[in-house]
Amino acid sequence: MDTNAFRYCTYGLVILGASQDGKINGMVNNTFIQVTNTPSRVTVALTKSGLTHDMILDMGHFAASILTDAAPFSVFQHFGFQSGRDSRKFENIPHALDAQGMPYLVENVCARFSCAVERSIDLGTHTLFVARVADAAVLSASSAPMSYAVYQTQVKPQSKPQSKGFSCDLCGYVLHADSVPADFVCPICGHDASHFVPLGAGK
Repeated sequence: MDTNAFRYCTYGLVILGASQDGKINGMVNNTFIQVTNTPSRVTVALTKSGLTHDMILDMGHFAASILTDAAPFSVFQHFGFQSGRDSRKFENIPHALDAQGMPYLVENVCARFSCAVERSIDLGTHTLFVARVADAAVLSASSAPMSYAVYQTQVKPQSKPQSKGFSCDLCGYVLHADSVPADFVCPICGHDASHFVPLGAGK
């Protein structure tokens, strides 16, 4: 199977926000999808290694901020290149809290959603959350949402050829090695080895 084919699937990029015991956290995600209209439901898959995953699993709520195509690379660096276990991701970042206390961005965002988990499905490395949309609002009607393709070609800095290594085609994490182990998982975004490309190769 040619796993490169998955790179041609269309994805939207969002910031998922969660809160627990007074701590708020967030992460970049590309799996937020509407699945039913009445009632309004969405699904999102999160790697089990992330703090946001644990917060959502425990608290049963999360917020989703749909990024605009004008969102700068610094947003992805801030929410995707560091762990919430070691940093306060919303500190000095303009945000608000929804009725459940879940954080969402108020800049570089088309719309925001407040979601209540109805069901979680164990997928091994990830958990799939099925959630009901409790509230939603358009924050910037004139802006287009950030797609995975736009992020890859127009936002993420393109790597220049250098010594041996591979980079994650979603978050940009660099693995300095001669090859990528088949069971390797990105320590930042949780994606598997199929998402790693040689440095300088682009998408």
